[in-house]
Amino acid sequence: AAAAAAAAAEEEEAAEEEEEVKETPAKKQRKSTEDTTPQAPAAESGSGSSSSSDPNPFRLFVGGLPYDVTVEQLQEHFEQFGEVVDQKVMYDGATGRSKGIGFITFADEAGFKKGLEQDQTEFKGRTMNISKANSNGGKGKGDGKGKGKGKGKD
Repeated sequence: AAAAAAAAAEEEEAAEEEEEVKETPAKKQRKSTEDTTPQAPAAESGSGSSSSSDPNPFRLFVGGLPYDVTVEQLQEHFEQFGEVVDQKVMYDGATGRSKGIGFITFADEAGFKKGLEQDQTEFKGRTMNISKANSNGGKGKGDGKGKGKGKGKD
């Protein structure tokens, strides 16, 4: 009976390992479909705005935030202007402290415009600087070619 129990346990472990192997490609496949799925609705929703290539047409940059502000507080403040679908507070990786900037994405243009009107208003003792967010995906400055490469002196 003990040998049968041990054999059954080994079979279960082997079956679990096979399931894990089967799940891995499915997860990868799901990821790839998730990557393509959000792009189609973004293109459709952006078609009504002046910039159809903008993946987040209703996204605001918010500067001048208090350093102790939480994502929840930011969302609560901006929900009074419209439906907030995404919010982010940027933190310093080394200290874990807020950088005093964040992003708010509204569901529609009405909320976006009302949020934009809050530029130069006070939030928790600090004046916010609000503008339309650049949706370049945080690629940063420059063309990526580096400074002076290929033009070295002989």
